[in-house]
Amino acid sequence: MQFNRVSDNGERQAQDLIYENGTVWAVSTSGWSGNDKLEAQDLGMEEKDVLDIFKLGNKKLLPDVYRIRLHGARSSVQGLMSRMGRPFFIRACYFVPNKNLLGVLEGLKLIRKRQELEVAGFLDGYENVKRQMIANYPVLESATWPSPEQIRAQFDVRWVVFQVTGTEAKSSDPEELIEAKREFQAELKAEYESLKTEILKEAHVALVDACRDIAERILQTGEKITETSLKKPRGIIDQYLAVASLFDSQAIRREVERLQEVVDGASAKSIRERPIVARTFAASLKSLGESIGDLSGYSSDGRIKRKLDLGQEDVTDVDWKKRAANDID
Repeated sequence: MQFNRVSDNGERQAQDLIYENGTVWAVSTSGWSGNDKLEAQDLGMEEKDVLDIFKLGNKKLLPDVYRIRLHGARSSVQGLMSRMGRPFFIRACYFVPNKNLLGVLEGLKLIRKRQELEVAGFLDGYENVKRQMIANYPVLESATWPSPEQIRAQFDVRWVVFQVTGTEAKSSDPEELIEAKREFQAELKAEYESLKTEILKEAHVALVDACRDIAERILQTGEKITETSLKKPRGIIDQYLAVASLFDSQAIRREVERLQEVVDGASAKSIRERPIVARTFAASLKSLGESIGDLSGYSSDGRIKRKLDLGQEDVTDVDWKKRAANDID
């Protein structure tokens, strides 16, 4: 496992890590709204009867089921970018670590292709939808219905990849420009630090919560552990490694590395069938979760660290693996 080296004393700035380890993606989606402008006559009124303090809105040309499906790309993009990156302080922008660059690119291309197929499928039945809507709502006969070509042209998924760097003042700059650049640099630095803090807090809380959840399932509720149960902590660890590990201290990154080894080496079947394996695995998670919580200062509720009384001594990940290997029912 490879981690980007970051000094524990915080000498490196968050913005330096952004420059070196990732890019900023501006992603946008567009499409046909499926609406037309509402006219006074649509309401049985004359234009002069509408007071100038009122502004008429829109009328729907499509049933909601079509509108939702046609605009599914937006939620798909948000889901992809949230998993593979982090929201950046510029609207509709995400910081994507270099290790996820190709995944994001392929994901966006796939979303765009699916949108094209969805639009094409809709347009195949567009005239039927139009006739049915006019039959149900005769007022729509006078609406402005765009052509299939016009509709297709309005849909797209676009992205721009760039890096945001600080602005340095030059000796030749006017004093007003120098001051503006200084203010921008200070604001940019503050935004980076805020982003770093948010990323780390959410990552630490999620890690502690995942350890607590699995340990409680095994030792308190008696819930059976399945491979699906182990997907949550594995996914959280993957998310941590994708972004948060760039900013974190070496001490916490070492604990997360140990946690990953424990979880990846776990067998749901052995945990279910061998009590000692279950208890030692749970105790190892408890120990690592508390260690991460102690180092980060966060608990699974984001404020006060919660500790589990497991009624046994802590064991390390090495201990539980040894016990599991030697356990014979």
